[in-house]
Amino acid sequence: MHNRSMPRFECKINKILLILISFSFLLFFGGQNCPAEKSPDSTAKFYQAKTIINIDSIKLSESSQYDMYCDYSGNLFILLEDQNSILKLSEKGALVEHIGGFGFGIRQFNAPVAMASPDGGLNLYILDSENRRVVRLTNSLKWIDQFQIGDEPGGKTIGELTGIAINSQKEIFISDPRNLRILKFNQNGRFLEEIEGRSKFIEPGEIVIDDEGYLYVTGRNGEDLFLFDDLGNYLKRYSPKDDDSITAIAVDRSYFYYLDSKSNSVKVFSKKLSYLFEIKPRINGDSEVVPAEIAAGRRGRILLLDINNNRIYGYDPVEK
Repeated sequence: MHNRSMPRFECKINKILLILISFSFLLFFGGQNCPAEKSPDSTAKFYQAKTIINIDSIKLSESSQYDMYCDYSGNLFILLEDQNSILKLSEKGALVEHIGGFGFGIRQFNAPVAMASPDGGLNLYILDSENRRVVRLTNSLKWIDQFQIGDEPGGKTIGELTGIAINSQKEIFISDPRNLRILKFNQNGRFLEEIEGRSKFIEPGEIVIDDEGYLYVTGRNGEDLFLFDDLGNYLKRYSPKDDDSITAIAVDRSYFYYLDSKSNSVKVFSKKLSYLFEIKPRINGDSEVVPAEIAAGRRGRILLLDINNNRIYGYDPVEK
């Protein structure tokens, strides 16, 4: 039987199709005309230097190597390689504890180069490079124990050791530039495996690990970054386009940071190494800010050690 209402029904369908097609065109061309969202190129709206900690009592030198760590209470730990010392400062910069001095015994170091903590600073692990050992300290810098790093872990003779990181399982990662690899130990010092980067690394330098176990490694040439997952699988290599010289790195729950010694600025990235913006320290009066180290602080703060003015600046995230 022929249905007389079919033409009217088909007409309605055609109108609906025309509306849908028109709407699709609007969405497509409207999207084409909208400017792409750009990564911010300034931190004025995002980070502010809200804290300045004076540390005039501490002797700082451009020739020294430094490391810095902020614990769960806001206390600061500074490693001074040239003085073979570790300092604990209060949140306001007052000296609380000190350990060190040249030597190879208990409470002594020979070229400590890096430190890390798996538990917010309850335990600090110090890479005592020339003594070929990892030293564990309490939060109050009391000596707990140590383990020696064998001369040939994995059958390869180690040279200079340059970086240390520890994951939540207290597995310890140490960079071995001579052999283009990262060494992995358990908390008692038993060698577990190596993360080889022979086809990836220039030479591994400083290393940090995030709360998901992802490992960030700098090349010792200061020109490259390498990202590995929590199983040691290579994920990504990032090479800055602006001739940056990467001298220090840090990571927190939200961002990865590196210190560029050429521009004296802190570059901020997503945790997958996509560039976002930079923190450019201002001149302190007539004196230039010379950053030597950075560290992740509490509540998203990034800390910057200025060796020219003996200060630590705390940059806090600001709501947009």
